Amino acid sequence: MTGRVARSIVRRPFFAVLIAWVLCLLAWPVSAGAGDVRALQRRGTTLLAKGIEGSRTFKLLIDAIAQSDVVVYVDLDAFDERKVDGSLRFLGKGGGTRFLKVWLRSRRIDDEMVVTLGHELQHALEVAGDPQVVSQATLAAFYARKGQSDKPARFETRAAQQVALRIRAELSRPRRGAEGVAGPTRTTSGRSEKTVTKT
Repeated sequence: MTGRVARSIVRRPFFAVLIAWVLCLLAWPVSAGAGDVRALQRRGTTLLAKGIEGSRTFKLLIDAIAQSDVVVYVDLDAFDERKVDGSLRFLGKGGGTRFLKVWLRSRRIDDEMVVTLGHELQHALEVAGDPQVVSQATLAAFYARKGQSDKPARFETRAAQQVALRIRAELSRPRRGAEGVAGPTRTTSGRSEKTVTKT
């Protein structure tokens, strides 16, 4: 192993944690009680507020994540041309907190983006329920075990699909109640498409 490769391997965890803390500093403040889900752009803050106001299921997801050790950043990078509507990626771990990032394709109407965001937050809650997910590699392994795949290297869970359907119904037809959200149990298994790289 060359010195350059060795230094690169040593530095990776440091940079993962550094990126997570930089995101903490850059995140826009989120209102409406979304304490552990933080938007990186103002539109993301708007989407969170709309989800909390318009969908009980969405609010239950936010509340459940707030009780976990997971902080989720919401990123709407207009220059990212991934061919999925949303994805989840592991950023790093530090101070007893695990940092995740949800990426959303931004060239869509708000309601559809709220649905995708709720879908990805259900995935974040699934990760919160497994303390062994501590890196991008273990995140990929988790979905390889627990997810369902219809394309190579892409995984999905039934729970996230069901959550998306409930949120869409609640946004289009407001009602007083909603079915419970699958919580962060230690044995959780559960359409945007989930990739093993979560990029």
